[in-house]
Amino acid sequence: MVSQSPPEGRTQTPTRSATIKANYLVIYNTLSAVLWAVVLTRVAASAARDGFDKVYENVGETVKWTQTLAAMEIVHALLGIVRTPLTTTLTQVASRLNIVWPVLGFFPTDIRQSPAYTTMVLAWSVTEVIRYSYYARNLQGEPPAWLAGLRYNTFFILYPIGIASEMWEIYGALPDIAATSAGALGWWTALIEKAALLIVYPPGSYVMYTHMMSQRRKMMRGKKVRRN
Repeated sequence: MVSQSPPEGRTQTPTRSATIKANYLVIYNTLSAVLWAVVLTRVAASAARDGFDKVYENVGETVKWTQTLAAMEIVHALLGIVRTPLTTTLTQVASRLNIVWPVLGFFPTDIRQSPAYTTMVLAWSVTEVIRYSYYARNLQGEPPAWLAGLRYNTFFILYPIGIASEMWEIYGALPDIAATSAGALGWWTALIEKAALLIVYPPGSYVMYTHMMSQRRKMMRGKKVRRN
C-alpha cells in the first residue's frame, strides 16, 4: 500500500531549482490528494447507494487512472526529486498497477463485484488522502500534529485491509485468468499472479511495514527533541 519520504530539508535561501522542485511537488501532492478524495467519496456513495457489486462499474475507471498517475512516483525516486527508497516505491506502485490493469482491467471476472474491491479502494483512498495532504503541507511548513498523527498511525489498520483485499482480488481472479480466451497469455498471466501471491506479497508487505515503522520512529524522535 506508496510510502514517500519528505524531500530534502528546506534551506533559508533556497536555490531557484529547489523552489521549482518544491512548487512542483506541492502541485503534484495536492492534485493527488484531491483525486483520491474524489475516489473515496464516490466509492463510499456508490457502495451505500447501489451495493458492493456496482462499485467497480461506477468508479473503476476513475480508480484505475488515479492510481496510474502514481507511476510518476517511480520517476521521482529515480531522479532524486524525493528521498523515497526506490524499492519501497516500486513495491507499492507495481502491486497496485498489477491490480487495476491486468487483474481487473484486462480479464473480466466476478471479482469486480467482490466486497474486497470496495475495501481495497477505501483503504487505498483514505491512505492516499492523508499521505498526499501530509506531503503537500510538509513542503510549506510543519504539518499540524493531527495530520502527522494520521499519517504515522492509520497504516496499522489500513495496510492490512489493503494488502488482504489485494491478495483476495488476485486469488479470486486466477481461475478466470487461466481460462481466458487469450490462451497462452491467460496461463502465463495466472502463473505470474500466483507467483505474486506466494513470492512478492509476503516480502513486499514486510518492506512496506518496516519502512513505515522506521518513518514513524523518526517522527516520534523529532517530537521528543522539539519538546526538550
